[in-house]
Amino acid sequence: MFNQFKEFFKSNDFKEDPYGYLTNQSGHILLGLVIMIIPYLVFEAYLSLVLSTVVVIIFYSFIWELGIQGFKRLDTLEDSFYFSVGSCFWLLLGTKATILLWGVLVVVPLVFGTMTRIRKHNNGIPPPD
Repeated sequence: MFNQFKEFFKSNDFKEDPYGYLTNQSGHILLGLVIMIIPYLVFEAYLSLVLSTVVVIIFYSFIWELGIQGFKRLDTLEDSFYFSVGSCFWLLLGTKATILLWGVLVVVPLVFGTMTRIRKHNNGIPPPD
């Protein structure tokens, strides 16, 4: 059963699929945002929000990405980055810089990664009429 789970969540960098890349990385952001809630609520009396965030990011990056998925170069780094950005949402919430930081940490890399894949996808293919 674990192998089926692992196969379903097989690592993919979506080099030729801009929409797949965008939805994949958006999913990592959402996953980080949601999973971050669990240790903070469970261990609220013992761990600070900052420590909970660090523990979740380390656990995800080392156990899931490196341990289970294996190092896949840029895909591993991007997945860990976007998961970390989602996890850090709760740290940024309520700060004056929230919108600016999320714009820089989320929107800019997502647009860059998506546009790179659109160029690769359209390379040599004429635009539709």
